[in-house]
Amino acid sequence: MNKSSVTDLDEHIEIMLSHFEAVINLNEDEKEYLISFLKFKRVRKRQHILQAGDVCHYETFIIKGLLKSYFVDENDTEHILLLSIQ
Repeated sequence: MNKSSVTDLDEHIEIMLSHFEAVINLNEDEKEYLISFLKFKRVRKRQHILQAGDVCHYETFIIKGLLKSYFVDENDTEHILLLSIQ
């Protein structure tokens, strides 16, 4: 992992922790415990995280961008269930 990637990762962790800490106070041990479960994934624009029939096993936290959750009915009409913004 290059220095830029480590810096980005540290920044992403800080952003995520600040959102949690707006709701709950975390001590340093709790922060480290939480961080130990995190997996960061960069998703390109228009890339699918899940395909039809996939089972979601993770929570998603958006650092930057927008995420759309939708389904397509039998008439090929797209129905947006959720828009999540950073």
